[in-house]
Amino acid sequence: MSLDILQVEKKLLNHNLRLETYFLFKALTRALSKKGKLSKAKKIVSKISYFIKLNKQISVFLFIHQAISYIRPLIGLKTQASLKYNQKPQVVPITLHKSYQYAIRWLIEGALQRSERTMSLRLFNELNDAYNKKGFALKKKYEWHSRLLSAQLKSYSFKKSSHATDSGARTTRSSQSLGKKN
Repeated sequence: MSLDILQVEKKLLNHNLRLETYFLFKALTRALSKKGKLSKAKKIVSKISYFIKLNKQISVFLFIHQAISYIRPLIGLKTQASLKYNQKPQVVPITLHKSYQYAIRWLIEGALQRSERTMSLRLFNELNDAYNKKGFALKKKYEWHSRLLSAQLKSYSFKKSSHATDSGARTTRSSQSLGKKN
């Protein structure tokens, strides 16, 4: 009985992985087609999957899902609108869809900076670097996280107590007024 439940859970997990990877393929194709034709972008993605089949011993779906999940950001910065004049930025988790968009954007930026001949080979090598936890896209993720965390720390910086500044202001005012009267 428990063996059947494990098999069903494994099939569901595999199905969810395939759906998520299908979304990633579609998003990657859309991101590539912004600067050209959709048919050209589909050819690039199909060549990438062919390169993965040739060079890796794992499934194409698993490879792409794993590589992009390594480089997707986990947090984003959101300013909380309040009634006061100051808005405090807060670090919040971002949606899965948005994080995949950032990851694909960084993947394409890294591929454009590479020196290989074709875009499909550049993207494959960038995906391979992301799968091996290195490369431009992973640097971009770390920069993103450090920038957001530093922005959050700046928003919570401690100010000097108002009592100390008021007393200092009083002494300067009284000494200035004494100097003017003399």
